[in-house]
Amino acid sequence: KRGFPNHDAHAEVLGDFVGSGRTRQAMPLIVPKEPYCDNPNCAYLHRMAVVVDLKGSGNRVEGEVYSVTAAGLHELDKLEGYHGPSSDKNVYLRKKINVLVDGRTLSAFVYTIADTAKHLEKLAEGSSETVSEYTLDMAKGELKPGYEDS
Repeated sequence: KRGFPNHDAHAEVLGDFVGSGRTRQAMPLIVPKEPYCDNPNCAYLHRMAVVVDLKGSGNRVEGEVYSVTAAGLHELDKLEGYHGPSSDKNVYLRKKINVLVDGRTLSAFVYTIADTAKHLEKLAEGSSETVSEYTLDMAKGELKPGYEDS
């Protein structure tokens, strides 16, 4: 999302801003209550949001939709740790879903977490919560050890 750390760091690969959108179906957007991020491609220790591919559960998730080139999508795949549809190295999976933008239904990609069981367990134990929107205060955090401010 605009103004978020990863947006600014990857703005050159994002194409045109299509609009603010919302998933057509409810999906759990799980966020830990305390800073936690196990994505090795992310430089920040923050409240890492994960979308779980359980359509019909959770909330309709709000976000932003961009028109991205194939090369840009490849760069975003690297950020999200997506290596292909059947790779056991995936941190996230890239899924095509329907989103609503300005009253129109569009197809868009979303990155859903590959290891759903771990995040559903954290939700069940109460150390995580479901939200409908990932906010800037959740996304901000300190740099992980080994990363430098750019």
